[in-house]
Amino acid sequence: MVWTVVKQPKRTFVLSAPAFLPVVPKSIKVLNPLPGGAAVVGPRHAQRYIRTGRAEWVGHEMIRFNEQHPHYQDAVARSKLSVEGYDQRGMMTRKEIRHIPVLFPERLR
Repeated sequence: MVWTVVKQPKRTFVLSAPAFLPVVPKSIKVLNPLPGGAAVVGPRHAQRYIRTGRAEWVGHEMIRFNEQHPHYQDAVARSKLSVEGYDQRGMMTRKEIRHIPVLFPERLR
């Protein structure tokens, strides 16, 4: 390990880091992102997904989510619910709005 150090009275400056430090990409591509999910994640998130078994490295800058992992399956189910469920109906009708519990209805006027 080679460091370049300059010493001055009362101060020490490190001018360069060792040459063996790995180059970490700023963004890592996800090969099978969830519907509506991010296709790119940062290195910290990628490391966490790898460490917990939710993903695996495919290349130097690419990961693939494990489709058998419970977290992935839950996320797919939630995304299908939001796509196929209440989001397609649009606005609530007045009849549906009447049944929403409100603590202080006088403040709504």
